[in-house]
Amino acid sequence: MTNLSEKFLSNLIQRGYNYVDSGFCVWADWKQEMSLFLHASNNDLLDLSETDINDIIQFVWNQSYTIEKKVKKISEWAFVKNQETKYQKEMRNSIDRLFKAIENYRKSEFFEELLKFSAQFKLLAPYNAMMVKTQMPSARYVLTAANWEKKYDRKPKRNARPLVILRKYGPVDYVFEIGDTEPIEKSLFAMSEEQILELIADPYSTTGKIDRKDYHALVQSLSYYGIALEKFRVASSFGAQILKTPCKVNIKGIEAKGHYVISINDKSSLGTAFASICHELGHFFCYHLTAPKKGKDDWWTWRRLSWEQKEFEAEIVSFIICERYGVGNRSWEYLSQVLGKTGSIPEGISIDRIFKAANEVERMLNEDLDPRTCLLYFNDKDFKKRYDMAYPKNEIPIDFEK
Repeated sequence: MTNLSEKFLSNLIQRGYNYVDSGFCVWADWKQEMSLFLHASNNDLLDLSETDINDIIQFVWNQSYTIEKKVKKISEWAFVKNQETKYQKEMRNSIDRLFKAIENYRKSEFFEELLKFSAQFKLLAPYNAMMVKTQMPSARYVLTAANWEKKYDRKPKRNARPLVILRKYGPVDYVFEIGDTEPIEKSLFAMSEEQILELIADPYSTTGKIDRKDYHALVQSLSYYGIALEKFRVASSFGAQILKTPCKVNIKGIEAKGHYVISINDKSSLGTAFASICHELGHFFCYHLTAPKKGKDDWWTWRRLSWEQKEFEAEIVSFIICERYGVGNRSWEYLSQVLGKTGSIPEGISIDRIFKAANEVERMLNEDLDPRTCLLYFNDKDFKKRYDMAYPKNEIPIDFEK
């Protein structure tokens, strides 16, 4: 095997275990992640051949790693992790059952419609846009009865069909499609359907650039979920990668234990960095990585999917967010290739989980996001105590969907 520095090999072994701890417990998946990293890190100084890279991966797989005085090979830790977590398919909730009943939405052409609708319908959170589309595929524009009256002097018709959406900090709310509304009697300001639809059409345009304010809001919010961000210089083909590893995060001057690191290529443009971070957060919120703790206090249930399934879900999350924020990206090329192979979305994909993940990523773009509504606050008792002492508040809104 190519002569490599002891420090480099030591770092590779640490990374190898981190991949196992992040859920890559099967040789093929683990090898894929190691290969991606080594190819991205290869340069004139290393000058590794394909054979060298394969030899290094095999070497690391068989190296010992110590955890709490227990010494095992990386391959043995992978076997232990694989046995500890029994694969249970995520129970589909009512929305997933609705999709199963309406099988058309698993066919590629209908799924594409759903994605585009959710990406464009910026007045609703991604998950609520999905709910509206499944209940009324022909929906063009929806608002609550109160907002129809407030914005356009319109009201629901007598036989209007209410559409269920989730309400923030509450159970459910109801919206009405524009075709199910009519002008309020004697109103001088009511607009026609055509006028309203023409008025709202323009905001769906794409600029191809991300607003720096949105980018910095997203980066700032990472720490609220126990995620640190680091930049490093690698091949331009490497965008970003999330890995479970101990780190430190700073939340409004309070240092806390972090559990995940997103490594991002410092050669990336702002738009590419934004799309890459959204993709890695797709992995995070779709539960593709193991949670920091085990047992009854587990932060979430790890979903053991194939590498292809994980990439598909994460790329959809990135696509939805980028489209809604006018960021040009090439996700659709990849998604179209996958959808075109079988004519339907891959087996094992959770549509419900994808849109909930997109919801949470979009929430992170709020400059005023309250750390008390985020993952770290709910699960780290020490951080919660110190944050409450530093920032007293009587009422704590519950918003994080676990």
